[in-house]
Amino acid sequence: MSVNKKGITLVETVSAVAILALLAASVLSSVVFARTQLTAMSERNAAAASAQGIMDVLIGSLSAGETRIGVLEARSLADFDSDGVFEYTADSPHQFTFATQMYRDNALYRITVVSFYDNGRQRVTLTGSAVNTGTLFTS
Repeated sequence: MSVNKKGITLVETVSAVAILALLAASVLSSVVFARTQLTAMSERNAAAASAQGIMDVLIGSLSAGETRIGVLEARSLADFDSDGVFEYTADSPHQFTFATQMYRDNALYRITVVSFYDNGRQRVTLTGSAVNTGTLFTS
């Protein structure tokens, strides 16, 4: 008499479940990593957009005339460390400074805007130049 054994054994079942668990763990790990990277890039892009907005306002203000330069200088000095280093504070996550020099009888402004994100652990730095007409020609 021949015995016909059909079905799977307990060892085969346990090994199949273990293999599926390893595959599921690797897929889940990839999804979590992708979500973390997406969140970080979203924060960075928001900080870059904010820095660009500040840069646009500064260039517009500088092109408005000499009357607003003193206000901008006072504000930039308050936000800029004396050692030339931008430092994060919760009160001012966006900081800027600019330097003025003469170029062919025109005032040339070199503007640096720093926007911090990730609770001050990361930052975006945007540097540009403007002539007294407000035209941005370097970034």
